Amino acid sequence: MEKIKRTPNRLIHASSPYLLQHAYNPVDWFAWGEEALEKAKREDKLLIVSIGYSACHWCHVMERESFENEEVAHLMNRYFVSIKVDREERPDLDHLYMNAAMIVSQRGGWPLNAIALPDGKPVFAGTYFRKEQWMHILNHFARLYKENKEDLIEIAHRINKGIYQYDEAVLSGNTEHSFKTEDYKSAVNKTLQQIDFLEGGMDKSPKFPMPVIFKFLLQAAFLNKNDKAKKAVTITLTRMYQGGIFDQVGGGFARYSTDEHWLVPHFEKMLYDNAQLVSLYAEAWAFTKKPLYKHCINQTISFVERELKSNSGGYYSALDADSEGEEGKFYVWSYQEIESLLGKDFPWFCAYYGVEPYGNWEGKNILHVQAENDIGFANEWGFTPEEFAKKKEHCLNILLKAREKRIRPSLDHKILTGWNALLLRGYADAARYIKDEKYTRLAISLAEFLNTRAIHENKVKRLLHESKFFPGYLDDYAALSDGFLATYQLTGNEYWLLRAYDIVSWAVNDFFDAESGFFFFTPEYAEKLPNRLKELSDNVIPASNSMIAHLLYDLGCYWGNAEWIERAKKMLQHILNGASSQWPYHANWAMLLGKITHGNVQLIISGRNGQDAFNSFNSLYQPLILPGLVTHAESAIPSFKNRFTNEQETVFYICQGEQCGLPIYTANEALLQISNLIK
Repeated sequence: MEKIKRTPNRLIHASSPYLLQHAYNPVDWFAWGEEALEKAKREDKLLIVSIGYSACHWCHVMERESFENEEVAHLMNRYFVSIKVDREERPDLDHLYMNAAMIVSQRGGWPLNAIALPDGKPVFAGTYFRKEQWMHILNHFARLYKENKEDLIEIAHRINKGIYQYDEAVLSGNTEHSFKTEDYKSAVNKTLQQIDFLEGGMDKSPKFPMPVIFKFLLQAAFLNKNDKAKKAVTITLTRMYQGGIFDQVGGGFARYSTDEHWLVPHFEKMLYDNAQLVSLYAEAWAFTKKPLYKHCINQTISFVERELKSNSGGYYSALDADSEGEEGKFYVWSYQEIESLLGKDFPWFCAYYGVEPYGNWEGKNILHVQAENDIGFANEWGFTPEEFAKKKEHCLNILLKAREKRIRPSLDHKILTGWNALLLRGYADAARYIKDEKYTRLAISLAEFLNTRAIHENKVKRLLHESKFFPGYLDDYAALSDGFLATYQLTGNEYWLLRAYDIVSWAVNDFFDAESGFFFFTPEYAEKLPNRLKELSDNVIPASNSMIAHLLYDLGCYWGNAEWIERAKKMLQHILNGASSQWPYHANWAMLLGKITHGNVQLIISGRNGQDAFNSFNSLYQPLILPGLVTHAESAIPSFKNRFTNEQETVFYICQGEQCGLPIYTANEALLQISNLIK
């Protein structure tokens, strides 16, 4: 449906694609900033803070139902100052009001709609509301603010206190630590209790890809030889790849599945999901050597390169769920359309991908793999496995070319440091485990882009969240340091290891809270909000504090920095004290527990052929090894001192804690000693 032509509101000057989507609403929208806050104080009006993102289907629905409606806009304009926020540009605001929503309604998501006092303190927050609900809420709070302002101020005080306690709840107990392998096994078992062993993923719907949970279970499968953990990972990765959440035609994963079978996604594709899933599938490939996982990596990277890469070298944030005003229209197929495109291949294609005459979703078909395995299916239809693979690729290419003629979903062109850094980790892991030079080039190119564009080097070195606009948040620092660490562990180029250390050092200076022992999400020089929060619980993206804790521990091992290692352990002990009953949402913390209880091992390699040995070790799934390559005597890494040799023979040094063994001269002996050290 074509929108009514209106005079644009002030969002027409915004840079965010999400804000620009609302630039022709009759609502008198403001972007977050002093202009809106001053107006609210001057006119003594409540704030509406409405948060979403450009690819969000339900954000579009609420816009059509409410924000484009003149009657609703009149209410909002008369009694409120209304602010639109892109949650990807301002995750600090998103965290604040999302915590309020969890306190008020125990439910989060987007669109996120909050009502707040003129100073920004929330008095109410929820997600999607139908037009009638939204108007009722607006009238209720407008009347309450006029007649019982003091009551609202008291509500705001209680919610504000709750927001603080919401993040601080895990910060209980002392920080004296004595980590035990039993603690780790308990975390594994409590996580496994919440896994769906029939369909994969968590035992509930909707189902979100939760990469960090399955990275944790993969670690447990390796460290404890836990077959149940391995099964949880393999079922999940296989079912996700076979489902409609994976774009069978063009590659790449949607944000989540609305059902327990991974069939019907909300069709938006986010960079952060695909970045982390490349990394997870790469680790799973290294551990299991299942060809399906390698194929998934190749298809996902092809999608990212084809549809999300900018001319500048960075990667865009997301593709919309909707096109032509309909969710998923770009991705679904009619029975007749596939028949006309594929001809004689149509029967087996329908059987393989679950195509039905009347559709499997709202009259259309979402392609999903029905066959348990390709070899059995090929035999059933009289094809050799090689013939079937070629036929499948041929048919999917026909559909891809046909789909390219459709009107495409809109692209969110923001280039975010943290999400690009997650992709850097994904590309580095793919290159490292698959040993594909193309992926190595992609990883190095992205590392160089981020090193140039994300770091603001003036009198004080700091990161940018988005290269042209916002200062970096803790997740930008954590993800970029980890991405540079991954680049080092791929290439052995010491520059990237030094850069990773630099970034954590900057974060320690600007984000660390000495009182709690954790890191704030915003730097000390950032805009002051009603609450300065800490991000502690892992979600689809791991918590920035858990990422920083890993880096403090790993980089502390490379540098012999006992203060950083101790800081990471104290952070973990706090989590053990306060949040151990919710391990799936502290899975990255549990992975750190695995490192500490089983013992990180440094493997330092030198010699003229050291690069070959370094590359060979890097292709193994060894989650406790911190690889090091010493190529010159003047290394700036403390643990590499006096390890350089220019001899033809490759030399291996194995260190754990402050203890290093004698030099070893064969890779097999090095692996044997490492396996003996892991508890």
